[in-house]
Amino acid sequence: MSTRATYHFKGYLSEVTVYHHTDGYLSGASILFSNAIEGGKRLTAESFIRGNERAEITESHEIHGDTEYRYNIVADLQTIHVSERVIGLDWREIGSAKVEDFITVSESHEDHITAIKELKKLLRSESDKISNLLKEVS
Repeated sequence: MSTRATYHFKGYLSEVTVYHHTDGYLSGASILFSNAIEGGKRLTAESFIRGNERAEITESHEIHGDTEYRYNIVADLQTIHVSERVIGLDWREIGSAKVEDFITVSESHEDHITAIKELKKLLRSESDKISNLLKEVS
């Protein structure tokens, strides 16, 4: 069974959504991101498509009713915002992190289950930091 996901890339001048039929779970997405930035590239829609042969441009997150994860990537800031489908509840945001940190945490664990648990911790932790900073500013 495949874990499907969509990846929405927001750049300074454009926005593109990409669909990938497999490996959409957190640690799988990390591998897809790593494929995209080999050789020191930045994570963009273009690098994602070039680095992952099964990636295909699509209309939006919403057009794919069978996805389990949604990744929103702010290319200029190199950040990832992740949401997962919760049965009976639609979508729930897990959190956000820097692309580099996301890949590093995933690569530091050999098995996918541990990597997924640690990625969820990272995403929640970074989101909490951002929320606290926003509270301090306002």
